[in-house]
Amino acid sequence: MALTKAQLVDLNANELIIDLDADTSITADTDDQIDIKIAGADDFRFTANTFTALSGSTIAAQALTATTLTTTGAIAIANDGNIGSAGDADAIAISSSGVVTFSQTPVLSGASLTAGTTPLTTLDIDGGTD
Repeated sequence: MALTKAQLVDLNANELIIDLDADTSITADTDDQIDIKIAGADDFRFTANTFTALSGSTIAAQALTATTLTTTGAIAIANDGNIGSAGDADAIAISSSGVVTFSQTPVLSGASLTAGTTPLTTLDIDGGTD
């Protein structure tokens, strides 16, 4: 059935089946929430300003752009992966054994430090302050 722009379809919270074997659907049976099922599994949910991948689902992206990243859990970097910036993509490299390598000289700064220097009293080489 083809619809024209002038026609309105009101599903009234009923599930819209969108594939041939009837296991992929979109529904809005809760106020201000849209749920998506794929292959019979509850995969994704939209609410005001939020897109959620439900348990067992993954969001795969070629690139993710955000001004802030906040997490309530751990951030895992792939084995032999890098953390970097646009100007230095491999500023921090983490090997599969957990060894961390900096491609630049780390600079520590703070109220008790002079930018670009590390006071000898802050170094702990063998368990004692050196």
